[in-house]
Amino acid sequence: MGRLLAAGTVEVLVENGTLGLVERSREGDVHYPDATAGSWLRPAEGMVHAHCPSNVIDARVRVELWEREPDGKGVWSHSEETEGFFRAGELCVYTLGE
Repeated sequence: MGRLLAAGTVEVLVENGTLGLVERSREGDVHYPDATAGSWLRPAEGMVHAHCPSNVIDARVRVELWEREPDGKGVWSHSEETEGFFRAGELCVYTLGE
């Protein structure tokens, strides 16, 4: 059984259809990783981008840290999982603006 160690939620205005999580130490090296066909999550070392269905939306982003994989499945209108490796563990939420 998994155990939730920490969680955080933030609301952001998403512009240009993309938001991301990036490790603070990589803020100067943000790029838009390639994704497999049909995937809306785009992971790369130290970052994960999410392509949003609309160019401008308000989004609530929740990040959870689990000791082991959580039990069961979440119930969401759109759901996709990916793994990310954030060496330092200090994250920023950002959008790709003009």
